[in-house]
Amino acid sequence: MKTFAPLQIEQVGKSFVLVLLLLTVAWAAVSLLVLGDIYVARPILIANLVLAAILGWAYYRDRYHVLFAYGPEGFRLQQGRALIGNHEWREFARVSLVHLGGGQLALRLYLREPVDEGRGKTEAVEIPASAVGLDAFALRDEIAAYVRAADSGHD
Repeated sequence: MKTFAPLQIEQVGKSFVLVLLLLTVAWAAVSLLVLGDIYVARPILIANLVLAAILGWAYYRDRYHVLFAYGPEGFRLQQGRALIGNHEWREFARVSLVHLGGGQLALRLYLREPVDEGRGKTEAVEIPASAVGLDAFALRDEIAAYVRAADSGHD
């Protein structure tokens, strides 16, 4: 299987800023309660930046990091710790390319038979081609060939 798990700089930055903001607010609250004033010094700033880098990286890996692996049998899509999809190509009837806005493209794979997941029927699965750093057009052609091959063996 081919595996893709690129670093998404935008998501890493978002995680870093979020953690830095939370650490800064927490330090301000603690210093205000303990010292009666908000204490700001260069060592505190450096400690906040280092902690934000470490915790932001951990948060990114846990929540946002996308891993996509595929081969002739099927694919596996994971975002952070959550498994988004683990499917075989024979489960799908069609493949299309979808523009998500902001230059982001995804592949939409339409299930042969919709699946009821409790919140309504799921009719398609999306693979965020841009998020995993792949050429969406080439990926669509390759996956369409896999789906066609699985379809010919499905009859």
